[in-house]
Amino acid sequence: MRLFGTTPATLTVSWDASLISAYAPIQRPLSASIVISGLANTVTIPATFAVTGLQIAPTALVFSQIGSGSQTQEIALWPEEVISATVNQPWISVTTPSTYLGQAFVTVNSAGLPAGVYTGAVTITGAGIAGITVPVTFNVSSAAVNPPPPAITPGNFLFTAILGEPPPGFRYGQVNTGDATAPLTFSGGASWLYVGTGNGVLTPATIRVEPSNQLQLPPGEYDSSFTIQSPGGSINVPVTLLVEPGPVTPPVVSQVVNAASGIPGPVAAGEIVSVRGYGVGASLVSGLRLDPSGMPATALNGLQVTFDGIAAGLVYTSANQTNLMVPAGVAGKSSTVMQITNGTLKTQAWTLPVAPVAPGMFTVDATGTGQGAIVNQDGTVNSASNPTARGSVVSIYMTGQGGASPALMGILPTNVAVTIGGIAGVVQYAGQAPGETAGLTQVNAVVPQGAVAGPAVPLVVGFGGAQSQAAVTIAVK
Repeated sequence: MRLFGTTPATLTVSWDASLISAYAPIQRPLSASIVISGLANTVTIPATFAVTGLQIAPTALVFSQIGSGSQTQEIALWPEEVISATVNQPWISVTTPSTYLGQAFVTVNSAGLPAGVYTGAVTITGAGIAGITVPVTFNVSSAAVNPPPPAITPGNFLFTAILGEPPPGFRYGQVNTGDATAPLTFSGGASWLYVGTGNGVLTPATIRVEPSNQLQLPPGEYDSSFTIQSPGGSINVPVTLLVEPGPVTPPVVSQVVNAASGIPGPVAAGEIVSVRGYGVGASLVSGLRLDPSGMPATALNGLQVTFDGIAAGLVYTSANQTNLMVPAGVAGKSSTVMQITNGTLKTQAWTLPVAPVAPGMFTVDATGTGQGAIVNQDGTVNSASNPTARGSVVSIYMTGQGGASPALMGILPTNVAVTIGGIAGVVQYAGQAPGETAGLTQVNAVVPQGAVAGPAVPLVVGFGGAQSQAAVTIAVK
């Protein structure tokens, strides 16, 4: 092009990219400019850009108060910048400290308010932000009621961090006790875990869960939890932090646990175990594949796991977890060396102790505790709403049975013992689950007539001198 009759010019379009982020969903206009440079002159043309780039959380605030008192919750804007805020009700106040960019602290006060539900709003404004409205609900009660146990959504928290990069940020959780208002206390948590209670005094409460911004942990899986308590009971909330080493780092093993109980310890021939870590699984999720002999395939999506050089049958694999069956060749040994090959990368050798048996019971929620994975005599799944009758036969599903050769996989020792509520039940069958992969054990036992009835009766299975994990239950009527 020609500019003001001069020789051909260079056209440069520029804007301040530091003001534009990749976040959503709030839009705002930004002033910028288009610069046209020629051989002898430069022209700057003002321009306005419509930018999508702000996040705000939470998008609504809920408070509950018994009697007179005040509570405070936080509103956070990302990316952080100077903001101001206004309210539309006299019982709401808000501050935007200059030391906390992008944050507003909203306080409600029930003084002078009779019992009832009140609604209002906070409006956030800033440079180029026309106004973001955050609804506020305030539930004022005259007296406490007997609340149910607390519940939280989501029920667990997972964070993934990349070594050398910024922390993964925070997540919000909502805690409630049904229709009742109840006080809450919070406890527990690892040194890398921060739980901010927000209003956190009475339900419904908003909490903020995040790894420390001073996070300096080596690659691995870090499991923690925190406890929420109220007069109606308590709940334990699991939190998992995955620290990824990066795409070019060899796989790193962080844990080897019994796939049923979730407990680390000696492995046994034929046991199904979960290997957790980074790069310890195939990048594409893959389930069970059987070879012509009915055994699990020893390679999935470029992944192979060996024990003393013997390839293990792979039951399941994803990027950070692989479930496998320990080869029969480890039987009779005191230890074995496990190594994972994922494409061209290998883990360091991982030495594991070996035991004749390592029993673990599967549970319905896959945590290793609570309601066991049990089938009633009529073929239905045992549960608190579907208990089994005393004198009936139940099928209990386990792993860790031991075995000296592929032909013996799933065959248990003869000294199998089942106790329900501390009372022994007669074992009718103990062996490989019919029609299932080797490594999955089925124990059929008669529920003793003397067993106590209830939705969560303690259940223990022992064989080969070892017992299954504690805290597994069965429902009995």
